Amino acid sequence: MEWKEFPREEPEYGKPVLTVIEHWNTKGRVPVVLRYVDEDDCCWRVVDGGKYESELSYDWNVVLWTSIPEF
Repeated sequence: MEWKEFPREEPEYGKPVLTVIEHWNTKGRVPVVLRYVDEDDCCWRVVDGGKYESELSYDWNVVLWTSIPEF
């Protein structure tokens, strides 16, 4: 698994990727599956299985990402 730094390298739009997000204040990091999107009001959506995927809060920044293998 090769981790890539964001925004130096951007994933393909619409495909789910495994990311590491960092809180802007506490600097705590957590892994989460996100989808990179090209929308006016957000760049990332949480892949949560719902009909409408939630926007990633502006309190979090994506710092690393890697592709998820397709089966």
